Amino acid sequence: MKKSTRGNKVMKEVVRHISTMIMPLMLSLVMLGCGQGGGEVDTSSNPSGNEGIYALQITVYFVGGSVSGLSGSLVLQNNGGDDHAITSNGVFTFDTPLADGAAYDITAAIQPEGQVCTVSNGTGVVSGSDVTDVLVKCVFSYARVSVSYDGTNDFIDSTTPLIGDNGYYVIFESDASDLVENDTNGKSDIFIYDRVERQVSRVSVASDGTEGNGISSSPAMSKEGRIIAFVSTSSNLVPGDDNNKADIFVHDLDTGITVLVSKSSSGVIGNGNSTDVFVSCEGEYIAFASDSTNLVPADVNRKRDVFVHDMSTGETKLVSKSSEGNRSKSIPKWCCFKFR
Repeated sequence: MKKSTRGNKVMKEVVRHISTMIMPLMLSLVMLGCGQGGGEVDTSSNPSGNEGIYALQITVYFVGGSVSGLSGSLVLQNNGGDDHAITSNGVFTFDTPLADGAAYDITAAIQPEGQVCTVSNGTGVVSGSDVTDVLVKCVFSYARVSVSYDGTNDFIDSTTPLIGDNGYYVIFESDASDLVENDTNGKSDIFIYDRVERQVSRVSVASDGTEGNGISSSPAMSKEGRIIAFVSTSSNLVPGDDNNKADIFVHDLDTGITVLVSKSSSGVIGNGNSTDVFVSCEGEYIAFASDSTNLVPADVNRKRDVFVHDMSTGETKLVSKSSEGNRSKSIPKWCCFKFR
């Protein structure tokens, strides 16, 4: 049959058929031919037998991957468009699928404030399945953390910085008196900088917020930054601290509670100076060196020893000894935690 030369075909609708809950999807493009002023339509390629209906099936796939380290809002693009906003870490998928054999190019169009996000495995060609291995990693850009509370520059020394495993928190020691308000003790304190909130807080304080009356130094923290340990000569961070020695304190960032841990399992405060504190990854154990002789029974080696305090049970153990129980005859100082 002769096809009408005056017949125009226009797009009537696009129907997406999803046969299963996973890809691939089958898109059915339904074309409706509209005759103008009469004529005939060729139906030889029309499997449905309905005049003016033409079907085209295309297999499509989705492109996505995962995001880590994000602390703000990120906008990704595919091939310079199809904006996809992300506000949390985890799996992401672009809304618009691509046909088999189509190219994709994932870029970070809008970066989160204070961070830089890079894309790995972001370019390629769709090949018979969904793309799920695009990796987006976000890290903090360089920023000064020892900044006074009113935003002005500080010119007093800040030292011994440590950064948490997630990059959100930085702890450090500083002699500055203007990093937080009401810092009037004239002593070195321990501070933490929240890189998300961009705020400095002092952690070498009592549970009620009272600032220490001595020098605080040598900060350490758990991997996510919640548990912070430090050395301090302050006598007012906890009740009953009357040994006039440097002690080990732990401050819980979530609860605001500060406790002394350089003590025996029965709660007796050490009679010597305690130094060089270390924190386990989850913050459940605190290791430190001490000259104290009353933290465990029969400590008669007259040497500095290394102890571990269990935060959940309150137990303090001497660990600088051989497997046979023989105590060190030298002066141990450094230790680290090994996790299996």
